Amino acid sequence: MKDRYATANNFPPEDSHADWTLLSASENSTFTTLVVSRLLDTCDKEDVPITDDTVRFIWAMGGDDTLGYHYTNRGSVAVSVLSEAYPEDDLSKFAIIQFTEKSAMYK
Repeated sequence: MKDRYATANNFPPEDSHADWTLLSASENSTFTTLVVSRLLDTCDKEDVPITDDTVRFIWAMGGDDTLGYHYTNRGSVAVSVLSEAYPEDDLSKFAIIQFTEKSAMYK
């Protein structure tokens, strides 16, 4: 995992300050999961502060673990990171919480 940023539709350069910390990683036949952390405001001009406003995350993936062009395997999602998404639900009863671009699905 690398800390990168995008200012245009081209190859994203590596951030000069690696502000993301990889806490854990796992992979199975269908999913790769990364658990990461970062300060809400890194004071780094190459990062966007995380506030209670909606944050747009962009992602792309290739066919293997190398960094290269992703073709059409890309997307973005708008997330309210700091808001309480579903305070009326007891999330401890679910094994998986999967967020999609439109909703959260519980399993």
